[in-house]
Amino acid sequence: MTRTALKILEDFDGEDRVLSLYMSFQGMSAKQASIELKNRSRGVDREFQQGLSRALDEFSDRFGTFKDPRAPRGVALFTARDGAFAALELPNPVNGEYVMDAPAILPAVKAFSPFRDAWMVLLRRGDARIFRFGHRLSEADRISEEIVRPVRDAGFRGGEERRIERRSETSLGRFLKDLKWRIKELDMEFPSREVWLSASEELLPEALAALQETGLPVRPIKLRGDDDLHRLEEDLREAMERRFFQESEELVERILEGPIRSALGLRQVIDAVNRRELMKLVIEDLEDLRGVRCGSCGALGIDEPQCPLCGGAMGEEENLQEAIARRAIRGGVNVVVLGRPSAIREHQGIGGLLRNPR
Repeated sequence: MTRTALKILEDFDGEDRVLSLYMSFQGMSAKQASIELKNRSRGVDREFQQGLSRALDEFSDRFGTFKDPRAPRGVALFTARDGAFAALELPNPVNGEYVMDAPAILPAVKAFSPFRDAWMVLLRRGDARIFRFGHRLSEADRISEEIVRPVRDAGFRGGEERRIERRSETSLGRFLKDLKWRIKELDMEFPSREVWLSASEELLPEALAALQETGLPVRPIKLRGDDDLHRLEEDLREAMERRFFQESEELVERILEGPIRSALGLRQVIDAVNRRELMKLVIEDLEDLRGVRCGSCGALGIDEPQCPLCGGAMGEEENLQEAIARRAIRGGVNVVVLGRPSAIREHQGIGGLLRNPR
């Protein structure tokens, strides 16, 4: 999500007013979502109508590419007065409307935080379906090969049946090797961060070993419905959300461990962001906070009359969280929004890890 947010910010560099329109389509069909988009667009300020119309056209065209009638769970539309626009499909529903001097990207970061680009492999003996997951599941390839069944009982024809067993092991190994190389080929074209694998207990150990040779983390997953794309997508989303909860709890613990490697609270985080010292930024949830920003170098503050970096005059910053996130993302920082209460609540709900220990 950081790369996507950075591109959106770069697309609107130099704009003085940007409309960010977030809409939820939870439970809607594609047709209902299209109607909702048009209805919401009628209430938008006239100065943004040109860009919004183009964004709506682009996003509506995407409905025709869906293989099922479901609409996305949400959309973020960004547009400026000169007609510049961007449209972003969201994995979770978000509502909100913002007009600022830059796109409001934190609601999108919150929606995407639990998810990572990934491959999912649905493996059955002699058949592997490969799916790509960004925020929606789509089938990327399928590999099928007849594999000799192993022999359970050698009996009095043990020699012959042992040869069949060896043939089975060889054909399975070849099949898994082909699968490994296909994943690597696909990942070169569309890089992802991990592989999720669904396989029977019989195949799982060998499949895990083979796919780990791709160099990507491989995570086993249990599925409830193998043939229903919607069910597969929901199972993977739920697994990623569980993983996000666990990993973010560990991340918060690392931030709270001590002052050497972390920044806690608004003042420490702002100082680290200003000085490009932050590696990861964690925000508990979205809040309406005001602060200040330097008119010369862009450094942020809470209530300082003078810039802590260049000594310039500080002006009002209407959305301090957004400003912190934007400056962090432009500096290559990974930004995470938890979307729930956490142990950093006592530190104004914000913290981060530093690039180098103090």
